[in-house]
Amino acid sequence: MAREAIRNARAHASSASVRVAVTRTAGATCLVVADDGAGFTPQRRGEREAEGHLGLTLLEAIVEQAGGTLVVRSSPGEGTMVEMELPVR
Repeated sequence: MAREAIRNARAHASSASVRVAVTRTAGATCLVVADDGAGFTPQRRGEREAEGHLGLTLLEAIVEQAGGTLVVRSSPGEGTMVEMELPVR
């Protein structure tokens, strides 16, 4: 999951830096990938798929299948933050 989020940042964001953080609590592991790049207006899964953008769709599917949550925060010119939380089993 980290690799796909980093790949998206490198391929699409024109960012100067990408930060990765992993934390773990008793109940979950959280992965955050943030960049200082171009940013974008997040779309719904169906809209992304229709335009051929499958990276975030793939991440959503993986996280959902594992029982976790995925949050994408971005806006044009403001960079992007992808937060994934997965339950510890």
